[in-house]
Amino acid sequence: MEIKKIISLENNGLNMKILKNNIFVRNGKNMLKYDLVSFNKTMEKQILNKDGMARSFFTNGNKLYLRDFCDLYELNCNSMETLRTWKLGENLSSDICSENGDKNNIYACIRGGNIIKIDIKTGEYKNYSISNSSMWDIIINEKFIYVVNTEGQLIQIDGNNMSIIQTKNVHRKNIYSIIMHKNVLYTVSQDKALIATDSRNLDTLCIAKNVINNMSIIIGIFNNKLLTSNPNRNEITIWNINDLSVNKIIEFPTYRNGVIIHKNTIYGSNKNGIYKLDIENI
Repeated sequence: MEIKKIISLENNGLNMKILKNNIFVRNGKNMLKYDLVSFNKTMEKQILNKDGMARSFFTNGNKLYLRDFCDLYELNCNSMETLRTWKLGENLSSDICSENGDKNNIYACIRGGNIIKIDIKTGEYKNYSISNSSMWDIIINEKFIYVVNTEGQLIQIDGNNMSIIQTKNVHRKNIYSIIMHKNVLYTVSQDKALIATDSRNLDTLCIAKNVINNMSIIIGIFNNKLLTSNPNRNEITIWNINDLSVNKIIEFPTYRNGVIIHKNTIYGSNKNGIYKLDIENI
């Protein structure tokens, strides 16, 4: 097992995504783009006016959507030009907690339990009341949206009219992240549990108790193994997807959850740079 440093970059917490042949990195006020083969920097552009920690982004088509507290930026992935900006909140009670999108809409979860749905074509948006508490992760699967909140609830939403289809308390406390694989939803929570739930009826399929620590998030699935990141311990835990037993724990840079999985490679970061590890060699 060989961990390779691919990019030297001082950071105090970054976000990464991979699109086609590029790695996009949000570091401080800037967005950076690197070639995925050579790892040479091909572009760097300041997008934000000041430093901040409440930031994340996702790619959607040839656009990049960057969240900064209450603002959402739409960027062109080729030029890094800011195309549109939406101010979706005003203060600490109405900032963006999580975001995602599909080919037609962008969805932003607002602190307190609302979701703002933005029409990509027109730029117009509507606000929907969904939950009584903040939702920290959101995924989209065809016509359904799934969100998880601080009360431990998993909520299934109709993406067309934003009506709630079903809600279930799958955890006892705050759910950190959610991922879907073959009609199964996997969640991790402050209650230290990793749980598999049927996406169709929200029945519980499998529970691993007292196994999650320190704001761990789910980073992906590879060869029927589920991978989670522990940012405080700089560890990746590999789980058997069928029974949620631990397959292996490896040391890997996961600073402030600046870690992603793409195809057969894990990319992570520490205060000095970005690293990669071939999962097939673990």
